[in-house]
Amino acid sequence: MPPPLAPDVAAFAVERLGRARVELRGASMLPTLRPGMVAEVQRLDSPPRIGEILVFRGADGLVAHRLIARRRGRFITCGDALPERPETVPPHSIVGRIAVIWAGPGPDARRLGGRLSPAVAIFMLGTRHVRVFIRYVAPRLSLFLTSPARAAPAPAFAALVVATRAFEAGDAASGVATLSSIPADVVVSVALRHQLGGLISHWLERAAAAGVNVPGTLREPFTRARFASALQATEVIGKVHDVVGRLNDASIPAIVLKGGARLASGRSDAQLHYSGDIDVLVDPGHIEGAVAVLRAAGYRQHFARDRIAFYTSRHHHHAPLIMPGERVPVELHVALSVPRSVSQVLDFARLLPVSELVDGPAGTVRVLDDLHSALHLAYHGRDLRVWRDIVLLSRMLRAMAPEERARFDAMVDAERRDRVRLKSAVAAADGLCGPAPLPQRAIRQYLVWCAVREDSPDVLRRRAHIVDAVMARSPRHFSGWRESLVQLRGWAYNIALTPVVLAYWYQAERRRVPAIKAFPFDQPARLRPNGATASAARTHTNAIP
Repeated sequence: MPPPLAPDVAAFAVERLGRARVELRGASMLPTLRPGMVAEVQRLDSPPRIGEILVFRGADGLVAHRLIARRRGRFITCGDALPERPETVPPHSIVGRIAVIWAGPGPDARRLGGRLSPAVAIFMLGTRHVRVFIRYVAPRLSLFLTSPARAAPAPAFAALVVATRAFEAGDAASGVATLSSIPADVVVSVALRHQLGGLISHWLERAAAAGVNVPGTLREPFTRARFASALQATEVIGKVHDVVGRLNDASIPAIVLKGGARLASGRSDAQLHYSGDIDVLVDPGHIEGAVAVLRAAGYRQHFARDRIAFYTSRHHHHAPLIMPGERVPVELHVALSVPRSVSQVLDFARLLPVSELVDGPAGTVRVLDDLHSALHLAYHGRDLRVWRDIVLLSRMLRAMAPEERARFDAMVDAERRDRVRLKSAVAAADGLCGPAPLPQRAIRQYLVWCAVREDSPDVLRRRAHIVDAVMARSPRHFSGWRESLVQLRGWAYNIALTPVVLAYWYQAERRRVPAIKAFPFDQPARLRPNGATASAARTHTNAIP
């Protein structure tokens, strides 16, 4: 038997010669197909039948999944081991069908037969719904059958909030004690989810230098996270230099945003904050040209056409582009937020006058000034799902002069469509350096909800968005009947979880760690060891990365 071909070569061979052999990897088709098997891929000379295993181009190469349905000219497939994760495959991505399977690549490998028998295909499709229930529905159903008193999670996010506040106020001993009050694996998981690994490592290092006993179970994982952030920062800086240079060569003006802007500006604390991608704001009239420039340089959008069309028509940035073999995607923005979700205009024309050129590790790049960078952080962090954004926003607000802060507050007050969540993010940032002014009951309720949501099990945290949806927008803000149906469907789906959410909310309030209230900004900020007040500490801590 000839040796199997590499995936790219196999796809070419199927298109030109009609068939090719390829070695299987991965576990998504267990137990039908196993890693190490060799499959013969045959060109589609006839329409595929439900139950056949199709081979198509995916983000990381060729994918072999079973055809389970056809919809509007597209194929719906899923792996036998992942029945709850169907994917839509356009016809142009299909390479062929699996015709023959061998047990291995060797010349004496046993042939396992031709196409899977109809009986096997029908059995796999018939049991798909049972497997979906077991893998997807049953864990959610078990929440109703589990006593909330037994299953109430440790309030790790609340502890993270209190510890952050203590570290920012200079009270390292209280910060370490608060983090140590929660199981180390839990607090590390929550902190990494909120992208605070590098910053907490820095805080713990300073605490140890000041004589505070820092447990090794905390120091070691956060030190690794800090190294990972530093390595990622190097790649981000190189990517900013490459992308901005290519756009400048094409005479396309661009503004670098968020983490890429902090790194490109050479800020001392930028490498402590993990940046997974770079965000570049361009004029809507140049967006297609910018995409073409990057694609000509080798960047690719690893999405199906319908998903790319969704980004183009409904999102505030195009589908991410990434260079094959690299880890830092590029998002080309046309606005700072989804235009229909906010009332303010936050596009390139509005922000170009308030941008500035900076010289740093990535060369000369254009970034937003501090005032509008803070506004972007507030909009980006208004759902409070990444606590790092709130920490950065707090530092920027503390560094503002009074007249600059007045301008920032005026811009926040000008928001009409998502005011509650936007003001909640600002209130949370202010609460890191003193008692947060919470004049509106809705803001307090939303902050409490965020604390409970982040301390809930994964199944609730990921799916219980009904409160966010209700507080974020009302139906009159939807752009059309299609969006209204999507939103209403999401509400209907999550209403079933509301009793469980309320039960966890109640249990979380009863099981807070000492000194943690519903959202721990009601108590006065701690005094520094030398007796200085929190307001005096704000200027000092702002310079501490």
